[in-house]
Amino acid sequence: MALFEKKEIKLISKLNKLTSKNELQWVVVDAPSSLTISTDHNIPLFFKTSYENKTVVIFQRNYRSYSDEFDETYWDYEICLGIMDSRNRVIWEYSPREATSALNDLFQSVRNKTSGVEDLLSNL
Repeated sequence: MALFEKKEIKLISKLNKLTSKNELQWVVVDAPSSLTISTDHNIPLFFKTSYENKTVVIFQRNYRSYSDEFDETYWDYEICLGIMDSRNRVIWEYSPREATSALNDLFQSVRNKTSGVEDLLSNL
């Protein structure tokens, strides 16, 4: 694992810790069109927050993939972490080919916090 990637994992872990402690507030928003225009990508979930004076985003990107073995296309997805500028452009993106458990954990934490499902389940 490269040094830069280790730092990215540390950032993801820090964001997850702050999210679980309710110290980061995420909101669900529509993905910028620049991520899907002229592609066959679909972004069903796109969340953003403010951290260290940066707009940090995490999102699920669905994309078409091809199987040589079966000679067919199919839909796959990846979880991406990014930074947006003031014009809502994703100017930095981390989306490892092999999804890390830390990135998946953060995405699930953000979904749970944003949806309010924890409050709903705790009231049962």
